[in-house]
Amino acid sequence: MKRIRSIVALLLLVTLFAAMVPVSATAETLMKVTNTNMLRMRTGPNEAYNVKARYKKGTVVTVLKYSRGWYYVRTKDGTKGWMSKNFLTKTSSGVVKAKESASGNAVAQKNVYMRKGPGTNYDRILTVKNGRVMKIIGRTGVWYKVRYNGKTGFVYRDLVKVVK
Repeated sequence: MKRIRSIVALLLLVTLFAAMVPVSATAETLMKVTNTNMLRMRTGPNEAYNVKARYKKGTVVTVLKYSRGWYYVRTKDGTKGWMSKNFLTKTSSGVVKAKESASGNAVAQKNVYMRKGPGTNYDRILTVKNGRVMKIIGRTGVWYKVRYNGKTGFVYRDLVKVVK
């Protein structure tokens, strides 16, 4: 009986700990500023927090987490802060041209899946074998848009080494 109580207590402790650990999405969600001409980025998740910056309608941001109607986001220049969900709309138009921020070649550091979009929720196109070289043609957040073996798709940046 004492052993069962210990096991139950351990399971409760593990469950409690797991609930406290933030969930990190492997796929990034891109949002675009809409419904306003100028959106305030704040230092915290409500209007009582200070304004950190302002962004024009059409600005694309990457969602890092969500809390009670507010998104914690990162802009193209790396600025992080909170924006109200009421002024953001999901988009897929965040692909950056290669000449702007990503160029060269990506060498697979192990077998890497090339996907149809910038996230693990997109279907696999093919597997790029360890050591194979892909041409980088763009970037979306932590995903490189690449061309390899006549196909175009996305690979996760931490699984490749960029060479010029």
